[in-house]
Amino acid sequence: EKVNPEASAKVTRDLLAAHPGDELLNYRRMTDPPMIMAMKVLVKVALCMNQMSPEAVLPIVEKMIQLSLSHGLSPVTPIGLAYFGSYTAKIGHIEEGYRYVKFSLTLLQKMGSIENLGEIYGMATQIKCFVEPVQAVCEHPHFNNAYIAAMTSGDVLVAMAQIRPCGNGSN
Repeated sequence: EKVNPEASAKVTRDLLAAHPGDELLNYRRMTDPPMIMAMKVLVKVALCMNQMSPEAVLPIVEKMIQLSLSHGLSPVTPIGLAYFGSYTAKIGHIEEGYRYVKFSLTLLQKMGSIENLGEIYGMATQIKCFVEPVQAVCEHPHFNNAYIAAMTSGDVLVAMAQIRPCGNGSN
C-alpha cells in the first residue's frame, strides 16, 4: 500500500503543532548514546537519499522528528526539522515550512551544535527566497555562511551545493 506523502506530512505537522516553539526550544535533550547514534545514521541516510531518491527522505525525516519528540532533542534534530520545513514548503505550505526552517536555525544555535550547519543554512536560504525579496536573501548572512560552515565542518559536497551566482565572491 502506497503512503500518501501529504497525509503523512500532515500527521507530523500536527505532532509538531502540539509542541509550541518555546516548548520545543526547552525540550529535554536526548541522552541515550545508541539513540543519538541512530539519529546520526538517519541524517546520513536522509542526506544520501536527498540526492538519489528525494521522495524517500520524508519518512526518514518524520522518524527523526518522532524520535526527537519521544526521546529528546539530539544534535541532529535541527537538520530533521530543516528537511521537514523544506518538504512542507515544497507541497505548498511555504510559510509553515519557512517557520520550521527558521526554528531549526534557532534550535541549532540554542543547542550549540554545528552538525549539518551548512546544509541547514542552505535550506534556510532556499526557502527564504519564496518569502523574502531575493536581494535580501543574497545579502543575508546565512546565504554567505552556508558555504563557509560546510567547508569548516569538512562537508565538501554540501559546500559545493551552496555556491550560487549571487554569492559574495569568497566562494
